[in-house]
Amino acid sequence: MPSWSTVAPILDRLDAQGLTPVYDALPETEPVEWHALPTQVDPTGGLMDGIRAQRKRWQVENMIRVLRGLTRPGSVIVDFGASSGNLGLPVAACFPTCQVYIVDKKSRTVDIAKERIAGSGLKNVALYPGFVKEVTFPFDVGLGLHLCGDATDQAQMLCIERGAVYIMAPCCIGFIQRSALVFPRSRAFSMVVNRTEYDWLASAADWTGRDEQGDQHRRGKRSMGYVNRDRNLAAVEHRYRVTQHTMVPSDASPKNEIIVGTPS
Repeated sequence: MPSWSTVAPILDRLDAQGLTPVYDALPETEPVEWHALPTQVDPTGGLMDGIRAQRKRWQVENMIRVLRGLTRPGSVIVDFGASSGNLGLPVAACFPTCQVYIVDKKSRTVDIAKERIAGSGLKNVALYPGFVKEVTFPFDVGLGLHLCGDATDQAQMLCIERGAVYIMAPCCIGFIQRSALVFPRSRAFSMVVNRTEYDWLASAADWTGRDEQGDQHRRGKRSMGYVNRDRNLAAVEHRYRVTQHTMVPSDASPKNEIIVGTPS
């Protein structure tokens, strides 16, 4: 694991080139009325409990907050790496005129999602077992709530390839050190840091924890911001308009960033 004395100069070089992350306020939209939704779509409805369930609610609320205004009746929304549907099911309930697909490679979580869909009575959500790259049908919006490592990049790249909106909350950023994908993703970052330095930066991005006032968390949060900035800049090269956000409340997750891209 790299030391902060190794990572900090990399960030300083990026700053000097005007590549500091810029955070936008989340849009003001109507809240999720959990009490009005089927119990099966609520993270607090049985699969989780306590503060873990509350944090998952917050994460879902932030994603939906961004999603409002980026859909229209008939939009096809894909929840990549959806697990048992903690995001996709509330999205289907909150956007009844849209079609939602829950995509996940694990048969066990897909089975749980199937049970939740049946219990919820939702008719606008379907399962699509498989990997991100196996999604072959057209879609309008791609979601990714805590897709690990380069799964975020794969989903974002597929969205760009299809000309779809992406809304991603990346997770386990350090795992991209094992990825065969090319990093940095953007030309701007590639002119400043090499792959080894980028891997150090990605590793530091996983230093975030529950102590938001601690040095380790602040350094991890800062590093995470640059990796996500690079992801967004890669989309800008494809004529996307991009924004970068921190979840509210910020302790919804140690991995509390959301990147958004809309095609021009």
